Amino acid sequence: MFEVPTGSSLIRATTDLDKYQGGEARTSENTLLQVETQVRAACLGVASTVEKLQTDTGVKDAFTQYWIDNLIGRARNLKKAHPQRKPVEIQEELMVWVNENNPFLTLEGGFTYLIVSQRVADVL
Repeated sequence: MFEVPTGSSLIRATTDLDKYQGGEARTSENTLLQVETQVRAACLGVASTVEKLQTDTGVKDAFTQYWIDNLIGRARNLKKAHPQRKPVEIQEELMVWVNENNPFLTLEGGFTYLIVSQRVADVL
């Protein structure tokens, strides 16, 4: 059974709430920037870097996560196939693909899930 705080316990409970403060409000522009940063990091093939970015910022987009995982795998495969290539070269190559195909970030006029889904299906 739940006890309703009274007297000094009510004051203590109210004072404890003062310890917690909300964070800075997110904007769509900042969220998109965080997702783009995660995509760029994924193109290096290091999952832990992306995970750290997601944890530190609190931004993890479920739709984009599929493509992040895909890019991490592609980067790793390119590293194995071409060990002499620098990571930044692989990243640049994959970012060209991202910019040409743009399956998950934005579309002119805003995000429309059905259009993006169709575009992803066309790419696959």
